[in-house]
Amino acid sequence: MTNNAMTLSEISLCRLKNKIARVIQYKRRLRRFTILYSRIAGQPLTTREALRILHVQVASSFLLMPCEMSLVVRVLFLLWTGLALYSCRTIKKP
Repeated sequence: MTNNAMTLSEISLCRLKNKIARVIQYKRRLRRFTILYSRIAGQPLTTREALRILHVQVASSFLLMPCEMSLVVRVLFLLWTGLALYSCRTIKKP
């Protein structure tokens, strides 16, 4: 074995460090969305509430996409948007 070869435990540790760095990066991005949505809503929101609002935005964007789709796909996107809206029902009101 050469000096440059990494052991299995070193490789696992390196992968773990990379995963932790990605999670921290995603949390920072989510925090920015939460701050943005809180400012728009005029009230403090949790990260979960911001994710629900983002989910509705993504679902409705796919529903309103101006391209040729079958009726079945449109209905599926409509159901997805409805379920996303339904999940927002627990967001607190001022």
